[in-house]
Amino acid sequence: QSTSSASAWTAVWRRALVLLLALGLVAGLGLWGVWGLGHWLVVADPLESARAIVVLSGRVPFRAMEAASMYRQGWAPEVWVSTPAYTAEEATLDRLGVKIVREEVYNREVLQRLGVPMRAIHVFTQGVQNTAQEVRLIARELERTGGGDRVILVTSFNVDGEKTQG
Repeated sequence: QSTSSASAWTAVWRRALVLLLALGLVAGLGLWGVWGLGHWLVVADPLESARAIVVLSGRVPFRAMEAASMYRQGWAPEVWVSTPAYTAEEATLDRLGVKIVREEVYNREVLQRLGVPMRAIHVFTQGVQNTAQEVRLIARELERTGGGDRVILVTSFNVDGEKTQG
C-alpha cells in the first residue's frame, strides 16, 4: 500500500509541476504579447511642416527644449504651451500668499532662452488635467485660428533630453 501511496503522490507532484510550467509559459507568452502590442501601437510618422509645435504638460524642461529645437529648424511658425490645471496644493499656496512658479512659466522661459521669440509663443490660459483635454483644446485652437489642420505634439523625453518611444 505504501508503494501505491508513493506512486499517487508522485503523480500529484508531476501534475502540479506540469501545471506550474504551463502557467509560467502562458504568463510569459502574455507578457511577450503585451510588450509586442506596445511596440505595434507606437506610430512614428516623419515630421511635416505644421501650424504649431505643442509642448504638452509634463517633463519640464525637456519637452520645451525639443520644441525650441524644432522651431529653430523651421517645422512651425509658433510654439503652443499647454497649461496644467491648477492643483489643490497650488490653490492653497496661493491663498497663503506663497509665490509658486508654474510649469508653463518655466516652459516659456526655456523656449525664449533657446531662441524662440516671445511673439511665436502662445501659452494656453485654460488649464487641462490630461492629454485628452489637451487634444480637445488644441483642436479648438486650430478651429479658432483657421490656420491649418496639423500640429506637432512634443510628448515624451527622458531626463537626458533624448527621444523615447511614445
